[in-house]
Amino acid sequence: MGYTTVFEAAVAPIGARAAHHELDVLPIVDKGLFVLAGKQRHRPRPGPPRRQDELRACLAWLVESARAFAVKLVNPGGVEAWKEGRAPGEAATLLASLVRAVESLGLPHPAHVHLPGLGPPATPR
Repeated sequence: MGYTTVFEAAVAPIGARAAHHELDVLPIVDKGLFVLAGKQRHRPRPGPPRRQDELRACLAWLVESARAFAVKLVNPGGVEAWKEGRAPGEAATLLASLVRAVESLGLPHPAHVHLPGLGPPATPR
């Protein structure tokens, strides 16, 4: 009784078309996807209002082109910080900027966040 809803919870932007194709074969259910954001190396950096506008525009384009319901932020900036030996605090600044940008888009679901450092790459033994 009631409705059934199916969401693909973490789709890389390049995989959105395939995810939609897979979801399209499911009949009679509501469906959508959450597009992953925040790990892309070539994205606007947080900073002054002009950069925040660029970040918002980048996320708006990502959501629209992926036909996403929401944005999923998994360890934003964390992998880059780990590779470059930077402090985790920089990832927190990026996270705050990304959440503000997602909120400004007025999506039906707020940013879904997995905190920075939650799953850093393991060091080989």
